[in-house]
Amino acid sequence: MNKILGAAVATAVMAGGWAGTSAYIGSRIERAYTATYADIEQKLPFLHFADRSVDRGLTSAVYRSKLRVGCPAAKADADADADAANTAGTGTGTGAGTADQTAASFEISFEDHVRHGPVLVGDGLGAAAIDSRITASGDVPQALRDYLARLAPDALHTRVGFDGAYRSIWRLPAADLDIDSGRISWADSRMDMTGRFGAGVATSSWDLPSLSLVIGDADDTSRLTLKGLRMTQRFDGTANGVWLQAGTQTTTIDRLEMALPATDDSQPGPGQLTIDKIKLDQVTSLDGEFVSIQADANIDAMTWTAAQADGAEAKPFKLARVEQKESIRHLHGPTLERLARQAISGVAAMCAGGDEVPTAQLLAGLQQLLLHGPTLSIDKLAAEYEGRRGEISYHIAAPGITQADLDGPPLALLAKLVVKADADVPSAWIDTIAVNGSSGEPSMLTAGTAMVDQLVAQGMLRREDQRLKTSFVFEKGRATANGKPIMPPRPM
Repeated sequence: MNKILGAAVATAVMAGGWAGTSAYIGSRIERAYTATYADIEQKLPFLHFADRSVDRGLTSAVYRSKLRVGCPAAKADADADADAANTAGTGTGTGAGTADQTAASFEISFEDHVRHGPVLVGDGLGAAAIDSRITASGDVPQALRDYLARLAPDALHTRVGFDGAYRSIWRLPAADLDIDSGRISWADSRMDMTGRFGAGVATSSWDLPSLSLVIGDADDTSRLTLKGLRMTQRFDGTANGVWLQAGTQTTTIDRLEMALPATDDSQPGPGQLTIDKIKLDQVTSLDGEFVSIQADANIDAMTWTAAQADGAEAKPFKLARVEQKESIRHLHGPTLERLARQAISGVAAMCAGGDEVPTAQLLAGLQQLLLHGPTLSIDKLAAEYEGRRGEISYHIAAPGITQADLDGPPLALLAKLVVKADADVPSAWIDTIAVNGSSGEPSMLTAGTAMVDQLVAQGMLRREDQRLKTSFVFEKGRATANGKPIMPPRPM
């Protein structure tokens, strides 16, 4: 009897300890939810979480919220009522908005079913397991609403560790949906996100084997097809303000096809663009208050096939081994942060019945970036055409600009502007482009050759080993090409 009583007491103690641990973990999860809501609303004040609620249990909880995108319903409805009153001639409306604002907003409802740990997740114990469900209302196509409603209960699943680390896996089944302007379809896809609550370190990936978008009717149709899309992101936890975070992003696409519609009923569409093997890399880095971005793009082939009115087969225009290296350096982080907040606040002010931020005010804010000496460079833009490779590059900077320069006449800024550009292309490109662009007309070929000869005579171009080269510099209000002035200095 004593053994049985002892076992019962031990079991009760363990159960009580488990329940207490689960309740403590539940409170931590709830605090994480609250912090996440606050973080999103701080960064994006035009997003509004409404009807938040929690159904708490001893070892589980259900979190519900609605994310309203666009102006709040009360504001949109009030504007619609005001316009209706004005239209009816009562004169009681303010005319501040239109009924379209109501249709332009929609709600996304989230329902998270949380099992508090310790729970078995993967190969061990974790703090929580979360299954999320999403529904939509408002200005959302019915087909998309039905798709969300059909998602399996565990399609959107998150596991949370005791250290606050999480991993979310979203498995999105294939779909073929009618939308207002056409049709969209995609294959089974998967999103994988990892991170840690309360820390900036996070990674995400998205695999989408195929996507097809058709817009328009049978007589006027645009088509976009993506195959083999994969996106990965990583934020390393370093941040400069709310918006600016250091990290990397890589996007690869096996193939992109785009067919454009006709602009005239009597003519076929302009043609089809095909891009093979796209890779885009971006690195954002922070150095104190300053942000730098390096973006690289590589494409195996780009092919444009123009449509012919007579149905004849057109010769494709093809670029191969396209490569671009671009960099933006020394952007002032606090100024960018202020501009982002200004733009977002403008959206919130419009929802509250105010006016949008004037364009002049936004431009004035952008000008403030020039005070910190940013630079823009295309370090390399190269492509291969008809078996021959060409390359251009340029660099733009404006060092030493002061507020007095910004307040003065625009021409005064030219004294601070520095532009350097170089080009090295095959001379045969001119002949080939002239022939293809003119359906072989000799006059166009002759005109193209004459133009090149004139630029060479003026010193704007150099001929070297069957190539055309130039080096352009604009500095201190003076422009030179290949070391020779091409315009007199402007009076300052």
